[in-house]
Amino acid sequence: MVEARNVLLVDNDPASLRLMARYLTLLSQPSICTGDPRTALTEIENNPMVGLLWTDLYMPGMNGRELASQARILRPEMPIILATSAILSELDEMGIYSDGVDLIVDKCVIADRQTVYTTLRLAFANRLACLDEYDSIRG
Repeated sequence: MVEARNVLLVDNDPASLRLMARYLTLLSQPSICTGDPRTALTEIENNPMVGLLWTDLYMPGMNGRELASQARILRPEMPIILATSAILSELDEMGIYSDGVDLIVDKCVIADRQTVYTTLRLAFANRLACLDEYDSIRG
């Protein structure tokens, strides 16, 4: 039997964390929730069962871009989703993707478990594509 990996949810808004955790529960997807990006980094580093990072963009102390960049160093294979309700410029989006994020989602669109399910699948597909591209470049 394959054990499901945890989705690590990071958001300083407790209501957003509860909502996302509820959607994941409806999908039978285990999750770990924290409002602190530094705690999230410790979890990524020490818990091999963390299989995906879903983080908010704007948080005090460390924003989602910084968290994604550091998480990418620790776990290059792990998909990373960045959620925000902010309107981002194309330049901002390019920078976020270069920080190691696999998918940017609009928090306002995450309104049901099917959307969450599709988002998780897209993030995994994007991460696999990046890893395949990296392998082909390496040779």
